[in-house]
Amino acid sequence: MLRTLATFISLTLFAPMALADAPTPPAEPADAAPAKPADAPADAPKPDAQKTDAAKSDGAEAPAANAPAADAPVRSVSAASVTSPRPRLPNGLIAITVAELPELCRDSGKRALNPNLVQALPARISLANCVSDAKINALQLIDGNESIVAIEEAIAPSIELLDDVAAQSDAASKVMALHAKAQLYSNATSRMLKTVPATNQSTQESQALRDARRAILEAMMAPWREKQLEAHQAVVDVAKLNPQLAKNPVAQAAIADSRQRVAQAGSVATR
Repeated sequence: MLRTLATFISLTLFAPMALADAPTPPAEPADAAPAKPADAPADAPKPDAQKTDAAKSDGAEAPAANAPAADAPVRSVSAASVTSPRPRLPNGLIAITVAELPELCRDSGKRALNPNLVQALPARISLANCVSDAKINALQLIDGNESIVAIEEAIAPSIELLDDVAAQSDAASKVMALHAKAQLYSNATSRMLKTVPATNQSTQESQALRDARRAILEAMMAPWREKQLEAHQAVVDVAKLNPQLAKNPVAQAAIADSRQRVAQAGSVATR
């Protein structure tokens, strides 16, 4: 019995100590990253590449990642902003369709188609004046930007004709075309100034209102005045380079008028 008691006491005293001295296995950290899978071989094709190659082998291109939707709107250039080259006659002048001219100008249009430049050039200057007058007379003008735009559209064909004549080598025709261009802008300015209504009242307020409307209109027509002066200056320049024009009375009349207009503009600028 004593042996049994001694064995019991020995187990009771020394077993806990043995357990306490046993090494404790290390705990894994809580934020340990999961094991990384082995890298695929370098020459293994990617899934997307396999799909792209399959699509190409079928004859179809793979769609781009940022390709627009099929129903996305496509921006296009308006027809008004695309200027196509004008057809020209064998003599080098711009072709004219007589049927498209105002009825009053069709006789001038027929003369302008003469293959002889000596006859065609002055006829085209006359035609440009006729067309601009006819188109402006057909407009209902007011003192506003809409009428400014309408007049510019109306005189555009005439400006094109006159520029084409001025581009020719004949000095006299060049002078007459440039002077007609300046006169065309002058006529357009006069027509627009008439759109400012006269006041029936003699009060200071009504007159001030009319002056304000005229000042606004004058500002809108400033580009016309600049182009008018440029054309007059071009006439003066052509006259300097061609002294033989002194023997042409018609050209001399245009040159004298342009010189006067340029001088007047210079005196106004120096005030």
